[in-house]
Amino acid sequence: MMKLQVIENYLDEKLHKKIETLFLSNRFDWYFISPTATYFENGVDTFVPLDDIFIFVHCFVQEFEEAQTTISPYFEEYMKPILFNMQQTFGFPNPIGVLRVKANMYTNQGKSAAIGVHTDFPGLTDPDIYVTMVYQVNENNGTTVVGDRVIPSKANQLVAFDGTCEHYGTTQTDEKVRIVINFNIKRT
Repeated sequence: MMKLQVIENYLDEKLHKKIETLFLSNRFDWYFISPTATYFENGVDTFVPLDDIFIFVHCFVQEFEEAQTTISPYFEEYMKPILFNMQQTFGFPNPIGVLRVKANMYTNQGKSAAIGVHTDFPGLTDPDIYVTMVYQVNENNGTTVVGDRVIPSKANQLVAFDGTCEHYGTTQTDEKVRIVINFNIKRT
């Protein structure tokens, strides 16, 4: 079981700025999603919303039936270096196993709101299967909440924890957007 870890200044500054610049540019594709989470019962999605919040997402890669499907043309150049860092930091196997990598962009709603409490893969209940990591791209007053721990959004910060830990984010009120990259990494 992985204890909660928060690592500031996770990536080298050049790579961090490259990612931030891409995500804040007008050439990067974002896709609307609402709600942000739904209720699962016995590992099955009921499609009952856990919140009434909307976000924009960009999926880089996702595993479908144990085969990875690369969805984004930005995966190789922008996400592979982060995955390499994670391999070095946490000792993941080579090649690193990925369930999903996606970016979330929360727009300023004029109020702080909590996203629905969830795990990223509710059907995976064994803590030895995967780790969730949230890389915070930009500085803002939103938060990532894991259990009872509230972690402020700091640019270039990584939050890592067991995939079975319930978590959620809160929207920001001080910046136009809050951007995070959500990584779900297989343990073996």
